Amino acid sequence: MEHCSAVMKAVLFLTISVYLSLAEFTAVSLVDGEVSEYYDSNIRKTIPKTEWIKKVDADDPYYWYRETQVWNDEQEWLKHDVVTALIRLKEFTLCS
Repeated sequence: MEHCSAVMKAVLFLTISVYLSLAEFTAVSLVDGEVSEYYDSNIRKTIPKTEWIKKVDADDPYYWYRETQVWNDEQEWLKHDVVTALIRLKEFTLCS
């Protein structure tokens, strides 16, 4: 009996930018090195990028809505974390 297995590599990139020409927050999901979905704070919507992932909504019509909500929440959490880190860094450098 032959054993078959598949390995999927998923990678997530998050960026924060203070430059006005770029989105403040960008999330890109990669599966096996291929961009599968994209979200940024300018469009505030998750965009499927591969044909196979575009088919997800056939089984779950609210999938992309939920994904967008997840990224909206992550964006707010990350902004909060960055502000907190900057405040603590400023406090640390003032005390040093």
